[in-house]
Amino acid sequence: HDPKTYTALFGNTVRDTPEKVLDADPVTTMRTRQELWDAAVAAAPTTDLQETFVSHMYVDDALGAVVQYLEGAGLLDSTMLLLCFDHGIAAKGHVYEGGNRIMQ
Repeated sequence: HDPKTYTALFGNTVRDTPEKVLDADPVTTMRTRQELWDAAVAAAPTTDLQETFVSHMYVDDALGAVVQYLEGAGLLDSTMLLLCFDHGIAAKGHVYEGGNRIMQ
């Protein structure tokens, strides 16, 4: 799973997208990438844990931003949000529950 989370966070700017580079920073309620990284560093003693923490915080902030936008637009009550995620590196290649089932 490359690139590492730190590289993914800081290897591009918030204006970079798969299609093009945006003309301006997107409007968002999310914390900055640096704020997220600083929070992960403060919360976790090792780089591996910091990268795990910042990944979770980024998803949490992104989902929060989507919910906040939908609320502001009056669309939240008529919107279904589905969040799917990878089961994580620890379970890859295993036939045990963590490696082969959809989380509920």
